[in-house]
Amino acid sequence: MSDDDFLIAPGAYARTKDDKVIQITHLLDMSRVVGRSLENGHPEIFEVASLQPTEQRKGLPGVASINDKSWQRAKEMYAVIQPLLEMPNRSRKDIEEAAEKIGRNPATVYRWIGRYLRSMAVASLVRSAPDGGADGSRLDPRVEGILRDVIYGEGLTLQRHRPARLFREVHRRCKALGVKTPHINTVRNRMEAIPLALSEKRRRGDKAGSAYDPLPGIYSEAKWPLQVVQIDHTPLDVIIVDDDTRKPIGRAFLTVAIDVYSRVVVGHFISLDHPGDHSVGLCLVDAILPKERKLAKYKISTRCPVYGKPSVVHADNAGEFRGDMLKRAAENRVIDLQWRPVKKPHYGAHIERLCGTLNHALKQVPGATFSNPAERGAYDAEQHAAMTFDEVSEWIAVRVYSIYHVAVHSGIGTTPMHRYEQGFLGDGDKPGRGMPPRVVDERRLRIEFLPYELRTVQNYGIEIDKVTYYADTLRPWINAQDPDEPSKRRKFFVYRDPRDISVVFFYDPEMREYYDIPYADSKRKAISLWDLRAARKYLAEANAGEIDEEALFAAHDRLLEIERSAVEKTKKVRRDHQRRKTREKSKQDYPIPTKGYRAVHGDQHPTVGADRSAFSELGDVIPDAYDVDD
Repeated sequence: MSDDDFLIAPGAYARTKDDKVIQITHLLDMSRVVGRSLENGHPEIFEVASLQPTEQRKGLPGVASINDKSWQRAKEMYAVIQPLLEMPNRSRKDIEEAAEKIGRNPATVYRWIGRYLRSMAVASLVRSAPDGGADGSRLDPRVEGILRDVIYGEGLTLQRHRPARLFREVHRRCKALGVKTPHINTVRNRMEAIPLALSEKRRRGDKAGSAYDPLPGIYSEAKWPLQVVQIDHTPLDVIIVDDDTRKPIGRAFLTVAIDVYSRVVVGHFISLDHPGDHSVGLCLVDAILPKERKLAKYKISTRCPVYGKPSVVHADNAGEFRGDMLKRAAENRVIDLQWRPVKKPHYGAHIERLCGTLNHALKQVPGATFSNPAERGAYDAEQHAAMTFDEVSEWIAVRVYSIYHVAVHSGIGTTPMHRYEQGFLGDGDKPGRGMPPRVVDERRLRIEFLPYELRTVQNYGIEIDKVTYYADTLRPWINAQDPDEPSKRRKFFVYRDPRDISVVFFYDPEMREYYDIPYADSKRKAISLWDLRAARKYLAEANAGEIDEEALFAAHDRLLEIERSAVEKTKKVRRDHQRRKTREKSKQDYPIPTKGYRAVHGDQHPTVGADRSAFSELGDVIPDAYDVDD
């Protein structure tokens, strides 16, 4: 299953828990709909959380594996169709006008829209290469030269020659050289792959091409839910105690995202570690996904139908928000990740007020640190500290979902939850925008927001930070050649969850899927990336010489022994001990379901280069009135 989105709207079809297909007829609220059974036509009320799409769709290329040129081209294609996607009553004339602006046939624009709507991800606009990658090539170099000369020499002129005219010229030159002529679709595809800015400037002049020049982001108040989300982090003003000794270990960090339109908290993540790109990624994932699991964990009965992709995210200018992983993952989900300008406090005013509100409320709990020494007075926060990490996490969740969301907000004159639902469902005076799509493939979403490494596949598997991983699913890629540079080994994208590095997620470019690759030595204990770094530091300080996998895991075990004997002695050790426990619990709260070839395809993996027709792209959505000769 790809990272498709599932749209809940009147007229849409869905599959119920008992595998029946219904058509949605009415939206009762953000949590319930009325659906008509296709079997007997009887209407019935369904919980939105219980519905699934009626079909599984083809997987997309791994977002990190797409080269920069192909990714830029996909973003330009999305920029063309985005205004059309937002039109409630899009007409053929609208398509024709958009096609005319970019010098394309309307059929091309219809294809782009069709490809995007099947997966609701920009990656769907990247054309596949023969080897399963993105926009690759296996043509004779002489043919490549002819294509480049003809397309860039004759195709990008004010005469604006059509592909059929250019194909005839390509055929003439190939025949003269005695090489095989490529298919006419290759000419079309190469023309589509040209950046729109260059194409327009060469074919229409600089003024036309300037429409694709980047413009600085402009901040404004949001006009509907999820249009603008602000995200930031803050240390919580309360001292936490460890689970075992109930002795103080310090403060936790909260990463939180707020919807500017409604002031609803769309996502949050708490950790004992300083915030980084991983905590920001988890917060964004939490914002996108439904909240049923989180509400059930804390036994919260208050409704919270909050989910969906934000259009724009305003983030702090700090380095932890600027990772390549975050940028590419956000772009693929059509999330415009913007950095708040330095010394422009109004850009993050809502999130900062929220953080202040939560910390102010924490003053009532034991162990509160208060905001300054004068306010704290003689109060000893560590002496009075009594709440564990789990208890503080539950306190934050209850405060947000059961109190803050349903209390009247002075800035909007109503409750955040009421304004949020009103923005989507409308009221008597103003129509709503309709419910946001729900992400179907939660696993893929979580993986895409993880840090990744580029690694070759050796006979023994994959090695990252001296730790070896292996599974039979790697066999087809052992010592694989780089398709662009055959003298080099091919590198693959390997994602890793820092909270548990006992398994990594290998992106298979043939299958367009992420697969679990465990430790090569199954007897190894599951540890975090922080545990691994601590073991490496311990060995370096001990001048242990060359560090290998065996030494790293032995050092980790030794550190655990030291920690167990010292856990009641110092705050730092107690905090490290609690960190390990909270990471393990966090992995349970934000799980990544396992996937392997055996579970999906049986024991046999399709060989590299085999016929992949079963996985080919779905047909393009093109009205009969248009041909495809553009």
